[in-house]
Amino acid sequence: MKSKETILWIGGISGFAQSYFQAFSLTEEWVVVGVEKTKPSWLPGHVTFLSCDLTDNLQELIKYIKFDEIDRVIVSIRPPLVTYRTNQQAWKYAQAMLHGLTVLLNSLPSQIRQIVHISSIATVDHHPRQSMFSEKDDRVSSSQELSNPYDRFKRACEERISHWATSSNPPKSYTHLRFGAIFTDAPGCIQCQSLAMQARLGPLLATPIDCNSGRNAATLLHLILSSPHDKVLQPVYFYCRPLHFSRPVSYGTYLQTYREAYNMRYYLTVPDRWVRLFVLGFHALTRWLGGLVPYLESIDYLLLVTLNEHSFDQTLVQQDFPELVLREETILQCFERRRRVQ
Repeated sequence: MKSKETILWIGGISGFAQSYFQAFSLTEEWVVVGVEKTKPSWLPGHVTFLSCDLTDNLQELIKYIKFDEIDRVIVSIRPPLVTYRTNQQAWKYAQAMLHGLTVLLNSLPSQIRQIVHISSIATVDHHPRQSMFSEKDDRVSSSQELSNPYDRFKRACEERISHWATSSNPPKSYTHLRFGAIFTDAPGCIQCQSLAMQARLGPLLATPIDCNSGRNAATLLHLILSSPHDKVLQPVYFYCRPLHFSRPVSYGTYLQTYREAYNMRYYLTVPDRWVRLFVLGFHALTRWLGGLVPYLESIDYLLLVTLNEHSFDQTLVQQDFPELVLREETILQCFERRRRVQ
């Protein structure tokens, strides 16, 4: 009998994964799969790293993974958020990733006891207004209902993982962690870069948009991995802002906190309406030229998110993991820690 469990992390080279590995000491054996050609410097030395592109050299990966030693699986894959591809091209690429994920899932052995999917609020459509949206408010019955390729991809990942887990013999425990914007430990964190660009000249958007620390999100994953084998987990959890924010806060609150963490005393604030006009103008331009100009459609997708509230009811995750709120860091602590290490 093995003395340690072995965890396979598919896509374990993301900013979120970096937040996890830098926050916690590892008591398990880990195998991390990522698209990088070489092992990232921040991965602990004893972690096994395998390079693989799910759209390309999957058979090579399958030959090297010792599947009979894997006990649990984490999946955190996504296509690029900012990409030169048009929406049509992006969906074609996403379909290739989905095919690779399906092949990998079907290669997993019967002794796998749990799969955790790092999912996204994009699975419930990223653009309509969502106010204290909960797991039971989800009315999306199929990924085909979603029009944006990123949203459709993340929902399709959930569908394929859920199907694999429930149709396995015996059925497997599975959980989808739906995160929103997270401020990770990676230098290239897109959410942190966005705040940095607005820090000297930017709006204090009054729109409530949930954001969280990457370390907080990693703490939830750690609690799940540390749970007793007989703990019953829900299929889906929303965890999109720190639990000590009992109510949603404006996106501008995060920008103010960023400025405080970086001791910024001089900056200019842009009126919200200017931002709204810019986003609507950019969207009109995208509808006219989107398929002709690289990056336009993916940037338009991200900008449109700012027009509506995106806040989520986190009662379920707080009930099942009451210790989570005691282990959270504040958003200010997150930014101050990033400032020290960058």
